[in-house]
Amino acid sequence: MGDRTGRIILELDDRYSDHNAYMKAVEQELSAQGRQVEYKDKGRFLIDGQTYILIEHNVSMGPGVVQRTILAPEK
Repeated sequence: MGDRTGRIILELDDRYSDHNAYMKAVEQELSAQGRQVEYKDKGRFLIDGQTYILIEHNVSMGPGVVQRTILAPEK
């Protein structure tokens, strides 16, 4: 899933408070989508040859909160 600005938007099934587990889950989801992905450091991923910066966004939805992951292309 993405948008006009080239961002990649993910909504993972679980919420992650552990940073390392979160980065691994993002990497696994992108790999499952058929993308070539490598976690670099400090929320930066190399996805299909382009560097992206992770932005975490928590969204209230009904009785719970969804952890939305936005990967924005690094300029």
